[in-house]
Amino acid sequence: MPALTPRQIQAASLIAGGRSQRQVAKAIGVTYQTVNVWAQLPAFRAEVQAIIGDAHQATATMLQGQRMRALEELATLLTNAPPSVKLQAIRTVLEATNSLPTPAEPAPAPSPEQASHDRLCEALEWACDELIAEGRLPPEPIHAATRHH
Repeated sequence: MPALTPRQIQAASLIAGGRSQRQVAKAIGVTYQTVNVWAQLPAFRAEVQAIIGDAHQATATMLQGQRMRALEELATLLTNAPPSVKLQAIRTVLEATNSLPTPAEPAPAPSPEQASHDRLCEALEWACDELIAEGRLPPEPIHAATRHH
């Protein structure tokens, strides 16, 4: 597969970023027809896909980090927040974890992150039950499908 020129790589990057072929042509100083021909090259298409794949992977990594921060914040809310905020934190976690797929076969030992997550969910359920029992939260039960017993 022939190597791409620096201009072709720049064009591939712009296309992967969502620009149209006409916008790319204007931005790098070539004709639309030139960009259209480049877009048909297997190496050019592969470059666009590689850039998009890298962007997706970076986004997934960033979101995973944000997910862990969110769980830490929810744990903090359960310790320091007023009961109404605690209830919302509990509901948020339970609703989010209710959408997780159920494994078809026994899962291997959980990762430390998963074990921490599981402990947090159990603590959230317990805290919700306690707050309701103490009368500090309305007796309205959390949707039964979100409970993990």
